[in-house]
Amino acid sequence: MAALTADRLVNMLDQVELRVEMLREHASALEKERKVLTDTLNAVANSQELASLPTDRREEMGLTVERLQLRVKAVEVSVSTPRSSEQEAALDQVEQFLTTLVLSMTTDPDRARAVCRSYLCACSTEASGPADQRFQAAILGMHGRRPEEGEAAPRDHPVRAAAKPATRKLGGAADMQAVAQTWAQAVKPTANGKTSAR
Repeated sequence: MAALTADRLVNMLDQVELRVEMLREHASALEKERKVLTDTLNAVANSQELASLPTDRREEMGLTVERLQLRVKAVEVSVSTPRSSEQEAALDQVEQFLTTLVLSMTTDPDRARAVCRSYLCACSTEASGPADQRFQAAILGMHGRRPEEGEAAPRDHPVRAAAKPATRKLGGAADMQAVAQTWAQAVKPTANGKTSAR
């Protein structure tokens, strides 16, 4: 009887976990939509088209823009991830690795290309070359885990997801810049000071 109760609770928690992840995804989508709407309204407010309208029409449009801006600002959506001090330290390490990579693209592109490949391998279970063990350890540390032999970044990790479109051959600095920017996007701070990486 106890085993059945435990199984039922486990199943319930599994379902809740799926719904929590869906909630986070929807909230993140709402954050992006809010930014798009804000940027669009700001663009309209400062557009030459609006400025060229007759005074009465321009004032009417301006009031509409202000009303919509206030309504958008009234919508507050925030997705953050609680982390231990060890996980925060690991996140800082990842950001330092990526910052160093970006800076080295102009000073030593050949080495930067090799480092970028090793970072990609650290984020893939199908590595085609040596993986950077320190970078891999930092990625896994963001999950509060220690790397095991042959282990890559967790499947659902945003930095690993960022590596997927970059698995093609790196042709030059532009490719590496795109990879680094995508990675940086995966771990960048959000408006509330938290970070988007899980």
